[in-house]
Amino acid sequence: MAKLLDNEYSMISFSTYKNSKVNATTNILINLISRGISGSGSKEFVLTLTNNNLYIDAMGYNMIGQEEIFYTDKLDRKDITSFEVKKEGTKELIILLVKGKSTEYIKNNEDSTNLASEMATLINENKDNQ
Repeated sequence: MAKLLDNEYSMISFSTYKNSKVNATTNILINLISRGISGSGSKEFVLTLTNNNLYIDAMGYNMIGQEEIFYTDKLDRKDITSFEVKKEGTKELIILLVKGKSTEYIKNNEDSTNLASEMATLINENKDNQ
């Protein structure tokens, strides 16, 4: 998980992924070729919402096959234009819009925790209070 600032606390956190044709083996090979610095093969992400920011950790595998965080995007909650969640079977489809750029993530919701929907509620409540 991303390192939080001193004045922050984690409100909700979960793993997501993007649809990609890159599997774990291919990801390891990409990182061997690029010496593990690109993170270009990342398709797994951890979203963590704090009282101030949304952190997106891009997860991947290093040169010896261990999972690690390649990079972290820190988004100020005020910069989030839209955070929508659509349920599709046992999945929650997340559409994140920040400064005109849209990114889609998928959360496996087989356990019916609805964490992405909860995160959307928290983000949208914050927008209403601004």
